[in-house]
Amino acid sequence: APRSATAGGLRIIGLEPGSVLRPTPGRAQLALHLQAIGAQDGLTWLLNGQVVGTSDKAHAALRLTLAQPGEQALTAMDGRGRFAQVRFSVQSTGQH
Repeated sequence: APRSATAGGLRIIGLEPGSVLRPTPGRAQLALHLQAIGAQDGLTWLLNGQVVGTSDKAHAALRLTLAQPGEQALTAMDGRGRFAQVRFSVQSTGQH
């Protein structure tokens, strides 16, 4: 069951701030399953300022496929203008 938001705020679950992600060996991409808890009136997802998903349902999950290495910022914004952001990085499978 989804966890409730703390103090009525919006937060992203499925990815921790500061995470360093790497694709499975032999693959160029990785997939994330994310959800924004506490959203109301729809949801828009942005990766580095670009829209990567929208939903009329505030608790709809996002399946995000990442292939580009580097620093990333994922933002979830609800229909009331509230937002949560998680910064993380993606490394290619050749990096250690």
